[in-house]
Amino acid sequence: ADFKNPPAAPMGALAAIEPRPGCQGLLYVIVGGEGATNFPRDELHIGFKQLLIEKGFRSVHVEKANYLNWDKEMFETFPPKLTELVLDDEWNKAVGRIPPMVANLFVRFRVNTLVNYEVVDRAFAAFEEDLRGTPDYVKATAWWVKVEKKVLQDIRSGYIKKSREADNKSKDCFGNEAVSSKVKGMKMSWESIMSRICVRDILASTDIKETSFSQNSVDDIMCHAVTLMTSKLLRIYAFNRYVSGRDPDVAQLEPYLVGTKDTLPLDFRNFPELHGDISAIQKEVVGNPMYDPAGMLVALASLGATKQQADQMTAKLQNAEPLMAPDLRVKAMKEAYAGRGQASLAEKFFPSTGEELDTVKTPTSPYTRILFITDAGDEADNEAAL
Repeated sequence: ADFKNPPAAPMGALAAIEPRPGCQGLLYVIVGGEGATNFPRDELHIGFKQLLIEKGFRSVHVEKANYLNWDKEMFETFPPKLTELVLDDEWNKAVGRIPPMVANLFVRFRVNTLVNYEVVDRAFAAFEEDLRGTPDYVKATAWWVKVEKKVLQDIRSGYIKKSREADNKSKDCFGNEAVSSKVKGMKMSWESIMSRICVRDILASTDIKETSFSQNSVDDIMCHAVTLMTSKLLRIYAFNRYVSGRDPDVAQLEPYLVGTKDTLPLDFRNFPELHGDISAIQKEVVGNPMYDPAGMLVALASLGATKQQADQMTAKLQNAEPLMAPDLRVKAMKEAYAGRGQASLAEKFFPSTGEELDTVKTPTSPYTRILFITDAGDEADNEAAL
């Protein structure tokens, strides 16, 4: 983290980054906001960002306003292996919760009550529509009723407790406020972040009333959201067991619900195995945000931008504004994967105004370069971005 007096390579490699002579419109593109998973507020990340700014880069964060979600139609242009990778990754995100110590409480709350919640709900809705009323579905629902209290307690004493401990120790401690309160440092309330589907389900499945919902704490509401997601996933599991001629095994759920010495609670690796072809269910959970590909799309567009366009792009990103309408963003991503080229991308990001503008050029080199720095923690997202 000492960028003023860096160690020798390879440990000091980040400090050795230099812009090529003549470069203009230099951008440091970060996927996610400050304090989120990709950019914890520590000496390493803040120091590296400051170093690049001092070297002439402009720092921009690609955040929610410029994300788009995975779409099954994109697979039409993917090689089969990448499609399989994305499907597995999307399923893992559906059955596994964001680790209780990752990022900060705000990110965990948003992912559990909005991003992941809607993905799991969509998959369960498709599953339920096809199978509601069948004997095995009825049996799976009855089984869930029997184990519901135990699952809720396991989640409260495991995942939620660890999340609270992590928040209490964090420099970004948000506290366990009522969901009606404003998120620390932000203009929005906790409640306003939530999916309306999540709020609907909590009101329908608990004794919380609409008039008192806002008085509940962040931890309690997140606990209900995580339990409801788990209920939908475990009913799919129970149905799969009954269809396979076996009964659901509560002991098989223990590592998933409470974790092990090597894994945290609700880790996707401990979700009980489903038997048979589950590709139809996997396809229904496709719909998580395309984090790294969204950042790469912005980076590729910036390479073909004029000086004025690069300035406009930077200003919008620094204000967390969308660079284009959501439908155009999806179209741009699909065309990028289809190999339509730079002209097609520029047309979406920078609609022609008929004005002659100064192009961002690097006079000493005909080649464009992107330095892609990743922790490789999200394999499918990284592969799709590359």
